Amino acid sequence: MSAKPMLTIHPQARDSIKKLGLQGPLKKHFSQIPFQIDLSNNTNPLSPYLPNYPMIDPLELKQLYLDFIGNESLTPENLLFTVGSADGIDLILRGFAQPPSDVICVTDPTYFAYEHWATLYDLPIKKIPLTGDNFEDISVKNIKNIDPKIFILCNPNNPTGTQVRTETIENICQTINGLVVIDEAYIEFSDQESAAKMLHKYDNLVILRTLSKAWGMAGARCGIILADKRIINTLLYVQAPFSFSIPTQDSVREGLTHSTPLKQSWEIIKQERDKLVQSLKGLSCVSKVYPSQSNFVMVILKDFDKTFARLLNRGIYVASCRWAIPSAIRISVSTKNNNQALLQALDECAIDGPLSCDIPSTPQGIKREGTGTL
Repeated sequence: MSAKPMLTIHPQARDSIKKLGLQGPLKKHFSQIPFQIDLSNNTNPLSPYLPNYPMIDPLELKQLYLDFIGNESLTPENLLFTVGSADGIDLILRGFAQPPSDVICVTDPTYFAYEHWATLYDLPIKKIPLTGDNFEDISVKNIKNIDPKIFILCNPNNPTGTQVRTETIENICQTINGLVVIDEAYIEFSDQESAAKMLHKYDNLVILRTLSKAWGMAGARCGIILADKRIINTLLYVQAPFSFSIPTQDSVREGLTHSTPLKQSWEIIKQERDKLVQSLKGLSCVSKVYPSQSNFVMVILKDFDKTFARLLNRGIYVASCRWAIPSAIRISVSTKNNNQALLQALDECAIDGPLSCDIPSTPQGIKREGTGTL
């Protein structure tokens, strides 16, 4: 006879999840077994190298984050820490999508990882185009016709940097029965209110966050899922125990406790982003600059090969987005000096003269600068 879950799971969870019991460490935690000395972990108590497992359910850190985002309708039961937001995508697909029948719906263009994980799990993928001059619109009717088990929207979107309106997201939540997953990896740079404000209204809404981007903690590998507690409970049956490590917990605690300088840096980056957008619009090698609600800017080049080669010859690497949009590049907002070096190199692309379009395999004189004071 199969073990029954100890935690109430979401009705749309995969059938196999409904047959599982919690893994040993989680069972010990959530059953609240009283003990004073734990002799069940089989670790070396004499080791000086972190012999104890990390906390299974770090309530203090969860509350710190909820206090930071100011969402009083959420409790720690609505939050799950993950190994980056990519891990969150993986957990949701494994917890809720049954291959090969359940359909995953994504936008076009968008972040490649959604399609990557869905393909890995033999889940059929349907794409809905983002429309409008700035990729800010989407057909809710088309999403409804697909009837996906999971719809994923990156908002603000990568690589466009633009954003679908909150009202549209609410319409999607009301229209489809499946999960509506909103990846808010860049929400700290947006002027639009987070969709997390609607979590108390829709039990099919899931918010993904990361501390890699705006928080600058990519090396810590920490993501966050905000959702109905039954969705969080379901994912606990899927997630590997102890994946939220002690060093990562310490880094997150430090970041949340001393967040003021970081929040100030977000405003500086937004100001630099807006200046960069205006400067890019004045360059003759640029065909279009998209408005951005993130910490990067998407640009359409008039001559992609020449301009991309010019940048590489100057030791400047930007992301090619030709896989999604012809002649498009994505530029991360950086320091003032780095931004100015980019603008100067792009300005020189307007100068007539021969330039090899071969991308150098080992560009000379590159000084790798990705961080610093703006």
